Amino acid sequence: MVRIGMGGACRDDAELIALAERVARGGMPKEAEVFYEGRNRVARLKVCGMSLIIKEFGVPNPVNRYAYVTLRRSKARRSLEHAERLLEMGFATPAPVAWIEVRDWRGLGLSYYICEEVKGRDLREWRDNPEIDEVLEPLAAEMGRLHSYGVWHKDFSPGNVIYTREGDAFRFYYIDLNRMRFGVRGRDMLMSNFRAIGREEEAARLARIYAAYSPFGLSAAEAESIARRERRAFLRKRPKARLDGE
Repeated sequence: MVRIGMGGACRDDAELIALAERVARGGMPKEAEVFYEGRNRVARLKVCGMSLIIKEFGVPNPVNRYAYVTLRRSKARRSLEHAERLLEMGFATPAPVAWIEVRDWRGLGLSYYICEEVKGRDLREWRDNPEIDEVLEPLAAEMGRLHSYGVWHKDFSPGNVIYTREGDAFRFYYIDLNRMRFGVRGRDMLMSNFRAIGREEEAARLARIYAAYSPFGLSAAEAESIARRERRAFLRKRPKARLDGE
């Protein structure tokens, strides 16, 4: 049994509906270019002049296989629903196309999220990015706006923030949204976004700028102190996440 949900702008697009049905029946298309393979697989596929990203979520463990069809929405479905909610709030994310679930008597098997591809640059390798001094101010302002709206991106890491530039204007797009939460008001939870955004000195630098846009009335010194604490706490739990030069 399969279930398919189309993004609002794609519900009447016959070619995109056909693609979703094809993925539901046969899995990742053979002609798709797989560029990441780990716990999940991510591929790129050209369809009717569009460049799409297909993310295949692996089969959950037995408990979650059952939970994802009875108690919780799948990661694929949450990815699309969170993307649509972000867009409604005025934030940017690659345009959502479809979520797909493949089920059997044991519960959820593979699931898929399809969205448009955004051609931009992510925030990895800050030291090699000649634009970073210009990026930090709008990024800090964007984080302040996210926090003001109570949006918590649990996986707020450099690879999950993509930006595009037009003249002096930057636009930030968020990916890997399935664990995102809305309506969060706790300062500690929202400020944990500084845990994985970069090395400690980079996170501290960003936090000093963020203070002017924070909904929490922080001074630059307070914001920096919190960012450093969050980064160190993260590394105690995940020491392998330490970046070169840290």
